[in-house]
Amino acid sequence: MTQIATMWNAASGFGLTSLFETKEKIRLRGWSKDTYLSFEISRSSDGRQLGPLSVRDFSLGICPSHRDSYIDKSSFAPKILKKLRNDVGAPHWKDRAGQLLELALTKGSKYHAPQRPIADFGASVRSAWSGFVSDPGADELIQGMYECPTSDGDAIGADWFLSGLGLTLASEVSYWCMDSCLFADGALATTDVSLFSNTFQTEGNPLGIGEAAPDIVVKRIGMVGEVKTGKRFHPSYLHAVAGYAMAYESCFHRKVDWGVVYFLQTSVCDELSPVEPITGGHVYFFRINDTLRSLFLDDRDDIYAVLGNPVPPARPGNAMRCQKCKYSAACDVLDAQDERDK
Repeated sequence: MTQIATMWNAASGFGLTSLFETKEKIRLRGWSKDTYLSFEISRSSDGRQLGPLSVRDFSLGICPSHRDSYIDKSSFAPKILKKLRNDVGAPHWKDRAGQLLELALTKGSKYHAPQRPIADFGASVRSAWSGFVSDPGADELIQGMYECPTSDGDAIGADWFLSGLGLTLASEVSYWCMDSCLFADGALATTDVSLFSNTFQTEGNPLGIGEAAPDIVVKRIGMVGEVKTGKRFHPSYLHAVAGYAMAYESCFHRKVDWGVVYFLQTSVCDELSPVEPITGGHVYFFRINDTLRSLFLDDRDDIYAVLGNPVPPARPGNAMRCQKCKYSAACDVLDAQDERDK
């Protein structure tokens, strides 16, 4: 997408990316034995082979104690629990928001502002927006947002979100205009950024990862990333990108040192705030160092340990969080069964 390419070229032109260069040698590469899933963790308590899991299985992290992973993935969990999840068969507001952002970025990355004077910039933006909302897929999702209740009550409505989505598309057009000023020999081109078509299989891989599908891949500079929507930017996004980096390295034996997250806020962080900011998507660049890689590997090992244990993990201590969680009904049944077994 244009914003990623243009911001990278701008940062590189001012020497900003060099500030993150380090002589520290990355030890936890995807092909390193230090990243391999141990034999003990890869087996359940009754000796069966576990997994492999996808990067998303490790990174979606709804429950701090990984009860969501136990309910969805464990062979020890009663199958009825999966049917009790609150999201089964019911589309959520936040899901439609994510789908709309993906569609907008896909169309925006293919849009090139016509060669008009800068005074006609507004016409270019309106043209991009018109092309987006007239898409049958976008129209259906937008209508669905107005009809679909929010899952947690804290999103502030489709109108507000669509204003941010409009600003996101406007940003794509403006960055396209800026790109013509910054582009030079060796600069990153928009066509170097691959969006939403990056699934690759790593089955049989000692990392314990069977499938990886990063939203963003920039082969030329060794970068992978994610497109995320939500209430606030969460550190787990960075862990997931580290997982994609190691999976990519393991599959293609090419170094991936850079990560990127494109984040669009879909609701106000403080529901008591009188401010409803109009904001577009934000790009975060970062180095994928050994610290991030280690955090992802810890997440991976924790979830494999949960899946291999017939005893479900305990509920986290946050009652309010559990009350809003889409797994709450399934967890109630799980707790009741645990009490009977005692």
